[in-house]
Amino acid sequence: MPSSLERFVHEFGLKDEVDSEWAVRPLRLTREDGRTVLVLEDPGGEPLARLLGAPIEIGHFLELAIGIAAALGKLHQRGLVHKDLKPAHIFVHCADGQARLTGFGLASRLPRERQAPEPPETIAGTLAYMAPEQTGRINRSIDSRSDLYGLGVTFYEMLTGVLPFAAADAMEWVHCHIARTPMRPDARVQAVPSVISRIVMQLLAKTADERYQTATGVEHDLRRCLADWQRQRRIDDFRLDEHGMPGKLTIPERLYGRELESIPWSARSPVFSRAARPNSCSSPVTQVSANRRWSMNCTISGAATGIIRFWEVRPVQAQRPLCDAHSGIPGPGAHVAFNEAIREIVQVIEGKQPRVVLSWTCNSRKACHTKATDPVNRIRGSERGQPSPR
Repeated sequence: MPSSLERFVHEFGLKDEVDSEWAVRPLRLTREDGRTVLVLEDPGGEPLARLLGAPIEIGHFLELAIGIAAALGKLHQRGLVHKDLKPAHIFVHCADGQARLTGFGLASRLPRERQAPEPPETIAGTLAYMAPEQTGRINRSIDSRSDLYGLGVTFYEMLTGVLPFAAADAMEWVHCHIARTPMRPDARVQAVPSVISRIVMQLLAKTADERYQTATGVEHDLRRCLADWQRQRRIDDFRLDEHGMPGKLTIPERLYGRELESIPWSARSPVFSRAARPNSCSSPVTQVSANRRWSMNCTISGAATGIIRFWEVRPVQAQRPLCDAHSGIPGPGAHVAFNEAIREIVQVIEGKQPRVVLSWTCNSRKACHTKATDPVNRIRGSERGQPSPR
């Protein structure tokens, strides 16, 4: 995670790439009283964060949201990705009535980049507003559409007064963004029109391909909503994101033309159906089927081998875990993934504060004296080549 000084230096380095019309430009980087200070121009207005805490009236929300989306669109047109978009980094009610962005300490000039898996506490950015791909837990790249997820979280908070998710720690925030679906804004606040709720939910899509593709498309739809609201105090339904054509070709990070491979093996082969049944490894015949299942998953060729293998294993995993001591995979290979996961968890814990390490140690010792020791003994026995106790 970059330090505050590194963020200041990085933001100051972007002063010639941001415009005063839509950004709070850095003016100089200096030292005062032994501290490094980044001096910014004053456009007037106030941070959006000061207005939050209660739902904002729909007409006022639309006016603010249009300005924010317009500013974000101009940032993306300059080839920059903000990577830390949140209410504290958005100025509204500026002297000229426009919205402006600030907080470019993590902004990237790269059109697409990958986030390496790191402990959640050390990921650069603000977890409450972070796109799923920024967590490093999914096989997707960070690009301008990651900012649109943060924009969706900001809009949600403006409309409802609360964040779409609530979490107690960093790992729970990561889980929320990756796996949980938030309550729709119109379900939380009845005054929110259905169309605006749909716009926000599309911005909050888990994968970038399912979100709005550009901030310009968001701005266009919001302007249409504002026109309807000012004319008739309601918003007619319409199809979203019809005018959000990206300015460049973006290769989707998903498979096309591989429909056959995505069909579950259980539907294509009786071998997989038998191998996925509970207690299937109790008979020698099914044992062979289970081994054959593993062999087939390991011999698929092509550039997208890993992705195809994931799609094939997932339907069988849903019926019966593959990393179980009785999965039909002989020898210690059955537990490699489990052991590796435990090793990574231990490495993360060792980097935490001593009191956190002590808490994990105590809880682990308690768990070792419960019935959970039975599967552990079975795992150890299978790794030594001994038959698993029943």
